[in-house]
Amino acid sequence: MHDVAGKLLTIASRLGLDHIVGQTQNTIFKKHAFVYSNMPGFSEQVHFLSPSHPVSHFAVYFPNLVSQCLFVSYNGTLSFSLSTDAATVAKPQLLVDSFVAEVNAWARHP
Repeated sequence: MHDVAGKLLTIASRLGLDHIVGQTQNTIFKKHAFVYSNMPGFSEQVHFLSPSHPVSHFAVYFPNLVSQCLFVSYNGTLSFSLSTDAATVAKPQLLVDSFVAEVNAWARHP
């Protein structure tokens, strides 16, 4: 169902019906404080258009109304993206620094 909803939102946006997309996001996400995803990616290197253009990494950001924490694995690496609203998080650098500290602590003690 989620895939169908995503396709419908894309079609609505392409048709210039952005107000419907915004209303839908408000309806879906108004009860959520945070979105988390851990999406597995390709386990081997892929190329863009031709072998002479290898993809070095992936980053994922979704235009939502709530904060997001997304992890994507690719070719033996793990990427992380965090998006939030400055009006929601008073000290965004503290959030980033705290996350980095936790990952470093985890890496020292697997």
